[in-house]
Amino acid sequence: MEDGRLSDYDQFTVYDPNRGETLRAKKTVADDLIPTALVSDKPRPPVDQTTTYSAPRFPLMRMIVKFIAHVSNNLRLRLIRRYDADDAAVRLRNVFEELGGLWIKVGQLIAMRNDIFSDPICRELSRLQSRALGFSFELVRESVRRDLGVEIEEVFEQFDTEPFAAASISQVHFARLTGRGERVCVKVLRPDAEGAFKRDLAAIQRLVGLMNFLGILRDLQFGEALYELKEMVKEELDFRFEASNMRRMRKTLREHSIFVPRVYRKYCGRYTLVSEYIDGVLMTDFIEVGRHDPERQASWCKTNDVNPRKVAKRLFLSCMRQLLEDNLFHADIHPGNILLLREGRVALIDFGTIGRTEKTFLANYRRSLAALADRDFSKAVDVTMQLTIAPPALDQIKPLRKELIRSYKEWDARTHLTGLGYHERSMAAAGGDSGRVMAKYGVLLSWDFMRISRTWGTLDASICHLYPDANYMALFQTYFRHATRRAGQVRSVVPRFIKMAASINRGVQEYESLLGPELRRRIVYSSAAVQMSQRFAMSLVSMLKLLKWGLYLALIIGAVALIDKHIFDLFWLEQNAVEDVFELVHQFGAWDLLLISGVVMALVYFLRQA
Repeated sequence: MEDGRLSDYDQFTVYDPNRGETLRAKKTVADDLIPTALVSDKPRPPVDQTTTYSAPRFPLMRMIVKFIAHVSNNLRLRLIRRYDADDAAVRLRNVFEELGGLWIKVGQLIAMRNDIFSDPICRELSRLQSRALGFSFELVRESVRRDLGVEIEEVFEQFDTEPFAAASISQVHFARLTGRGERVCVKVLRPDAEGAFKRDLAAIQRLVGLMNFLGILRDLQFGEALYELKEMVKEELDFRFEASNMRRMRKTLREHSIFVPRVYRKYCGRYTLVSEYIDGVLMTDFIEVGRHDPERQASWCKTNDVNPRKVAKRLFLSCMRQLLEDNLFHADIHPGNILLLREGRVALIDFGTIGRTEKTFLANYRRSLAALADRDFSKAVDVTMQLTIAPPALDQIKPLRKELIRSYKEWDARTHLTGLGYHERSMAAAGGDSGRVMAKYGVLLSWDFMRISRTWGTLDASICHLYPDANYMALFQTYFRHATRRAGQVRSVVPRFIKMAASINRGVQEYESLLGPELRRRIVYSSAAVQMSQRFAMSLVSMLKLLKWGLYLALIIGAVALIDKHIFDLFWLEQNAVEDVFELVHQFGAWDLLLISGVVMALVYFLRQA
């Protein structure tokens, strides 16, 4: 290990009896980082299996009945004054888990909308896990044969016929690779997964059409939600996406000192994913033991040199780095996807959903968090408003900014309070408060923002147990200090400089290709327009000059007429054509003529300026 990073993956040897030689292979986690068992050694309860799949005849009606029953029960509890928001959120999560299949993903999408739904609902729905029956080993064998074109025995020298875990999309088996002895996890797609998800998706589309027709919950942006749902389904029903995600995340998280299992690409396909087995303690088991036997949890932490607070900081700082520096982040870091190792080390699993964001959005999001860390709440609000789909109305900007700044200040004050519940001080709480203020003014947040908010929500499920009195303002400041230090390192500066130079070059080329023809056309049009404007200007100047000299002449005639009337008669002029003009001028008094002369002189002055 060097500079807090993994120097290389540890080597281990395996004797191959077929070749009669010892093979050298790479192991992601060294043996001295494998922790002791936390839960009892007794086997986990077996996964129930089924060989038949009966689809509900009316899936939409089934869903509507369940939700009507849930709402009716809440109304009954309110009437008898026994309603509790946290209990209601748990019951809602149970409804989604009973529906299973694609409805689990729908619940997870709803959990992103903490600007519309309450914190308990979003918190519970972010913990959604499917309750699914497993399927038989014969179906597993058939799936592997269809996907890889070989029999299970040709790839695995040992294969557990009983699944270790089952979900709505897949189930997982333990196995060992032939000739290598490495223990692996084999993830196999459910035979009915594609059909069930398509059926549920059709029902959801009909439901969305009905709600759009009735004008219900339009703030949820159902069109965008359906697109997000389809993308999630497309990626999770094809394990080639997850295999690619794992390889990319394994490379980036290595810099974070976070472990990711190796993928055996040779044995992966659309319906099968084979990855390395890492023998760690699931965060879900750690949390469960902490609830029922905290002394045992503390003893395990001491034995394995695990400091829960340091683990929480490691997860938080890595998540920030994934979001703001790598732009490649694990979008579902719930406790079931986190493995604890010795010395506070961590491994992440299940990369079915990873996230990326558009660069402009990412830059604004980083600026908003940096302003929040500096307690520059006005700047944080201004930048956050750039993350919305559409800005608010002009007459609402001032009150909206005022309320958002107030919500950030209140959250900042809560982060310093002792004895306050974690979820009132969490990052999700800040996002929920600001989101509800924006919803009040009809300002819609983008799904990119919601996807990141979901990541924080799932991470909260672990941090609230590891570091219940976490101060997020201090954590933000720690991250930006580390990020500044990384940015100043030589090994970071040179690649960033090269990347920046390449970006500038691409930008210049894009501007030249896109704006060059337009600029040339504008120059041609501008030349013609300049010539035309010059001719018009010359004509206008000529007219102004003519008017100016006409006013000069009128001023002179008026002065002569004034002299003729009040000083002495100019007989020689009265005999000429100006006699009528003199008679007109003589009708005015001396002061009238002086006033008119002043006005004429002012006009002459302005004409000369023109």
